[in-house]
Amino acid sequence: MLVKSRFDQIPAHPETPLHNLKSGAEVAQSGTAVPLPKHSVKQSNAKRSLSRSYADYWKSRLFQRSYKHEGTQHQVNNLYVRIQHGGRREFFPLHTTNRDAAAIKARDIFTFLKANGWQSTLTKFKPDADVQPKLAVTVGDYLGAVERTGRLRPRTFDT
Repeated sequence: MLVKSRFDQIPAHPETPLHNLKSGAEVAQSGTAVPLPKHSVKQSNAKRSLSRSYADYWKSRLFQRSYKHEGTQHQVNNLYVRIQHGGRREFFPLHTTNRDAAAIKARDIFTFLKANGWQSTLTKFKPDADVQPKLAVTVGDYLGAVERTGRLRPRTFDT
């Protein structure tokens, strides 16, 4: 009984390329790798992504905030950036309309945040914001405080 392997199969048309049975390392060493068609090459190769420590990285992340007043949409003149780190996300006003200066300031905010944490960053770059952490009050703590004020009947707290 003669068994054919996949290596014995040859395509019917000679212009149909054979599957390359070599491993990727073998192809790379032989120098016979076929270049990918231009449509499958990512466009991002021309413009490589930058690290967040570069101001140019932040230029594309700048925006103007907007709001509605009496049915009319208004934009704020100053640029803003939204930064996310450690599971928290915040908007920062950059107090400028110049995109280059705003990108530098956004980079500075991010590097300061990485080095010092959210509390210090908010204190330095958003001094008007309420940076005090929210109180971690449980329902039991709240009910205990209400019970101590004596404004409710004691039977309210009986189970």
